[in-house]
Amino acid sequence: MAPMHGRDSIRAFFGVMNGMSSPPPVLTLRAESVWASGPMAVELGRWHFAWPAGAKRPPGAPAVDSGKYIVRWVKESGRWLMAQDIWNSDVALPQPQH
Repeated sequence: MAPMHGRDSIRAFFGVMNGMSSPPPVLTLRAESVWASGPMAVELGRWHFAWPAGAKRPPGAPAVDSGKYIVRWVKESGRWLMAQDIWNSDVALPQPQH
């Protein structure tokens, strides 16, 4: 997946994800640790993504997925803003069919 920059790109990505099925998939985030120093913070955590029972998933999409994430936060004008976010899945990629 190519990097996304800016609110509009991020909003569009999650809009597509939420519009793939009715009901939409459920994303759960759990922060495991946060380190802060002045106007910067780093959050490490785990995520879990699940399609509800009966939801029509995109071809090849697993019913559930989970993994790890890291977020770098910056404080600007008294507000904490997400500056960078990266995640990866713990679920193995499907093996190619021969």
